[in-house]
Amino acid sequence: MRLVLRRRAKREAVYLRHKFRHKYIQPIHQNIGVGCMDTECDASNNSPIYIKGKSTKMAWQVSSTCPVNPIHAALLRTGKVLFLAGSGNDPNNFANSGTGFAVWNPQDGSFARPTIPNRPDGSPIDLFCTGHSFRSNGRLVIAGGTLEYDNATPTGYDPFKGDDVCFTFDPISESFRQIASMKEGRWYATVLTLGNGRIFAISGLDKEGRLSDQPEIYNASNNTWTIFTQPTRTVFLITVICF
Repeated sequence: MRLVLRRRAKREAVYLRHKFRHKYIQPIHQNIGVGCMDTECDASNNSPIYIKGKSTKMAWQVSSTCPVNPIHAALLRTGKVLFLAGSGNDPNNFANSGTGFAVWNPQDGSFARPTIPNRPDGSPIDLFCTGHSFRSNGRLVIAGGTLEYDNATPTGYDPFKGDDVCFTFDPISESFRQIASMKEGRWYATVLTLGNGRIFAISGLDKEGRLSDQPEIYNASNNTWTIFTQPTRTVFLITVICF
């Protein structure tokens, strides 16, 4: 058995050495920051396989020809990258928020430009400072965004206000679909996928610019958001120093 494992390790080492010597991320086009990584692996009969990178061979190229300001990025299961910008941190671009998206194809450097519709009253939906997480089917759930930008007032400061709007993005059709809105507006919320496949959203600034303390969970099977009812409380971190 030990001999078989050693032989298998040698075969895997040859495979890994061949695989990881190739530069898989090539600077194809002057679009986004892209990089190259060249690695090696070493293995012997009596040692485990280690993969080690050579930092001197890593390089990045940064350019500015992306059609949107890539505030958020998500790697799709197709190998393409979705950039979410919305108004792109520019209040003067708020009216064009629905076009602030791009799908980058690293294979040829091209960009597709999906859009989202306006609200029924004609006002734009701005996904700047949204939150997002993937479902098990590869679709991206996008929750919240910018309802209003912050601004200075004669008496102080008026903070950002969060939107409750939500979408899914289909990586195959490369299109958005609006889903049920959250119970709370959320500007820069944290959104993650739970072990049961549901989507959990927490924090962010609400529609009044206050920090939300009401987490909620999205159930895709019935397209509903539900406030997380377990009581939440402030957690204090205590540091103990021992001498």
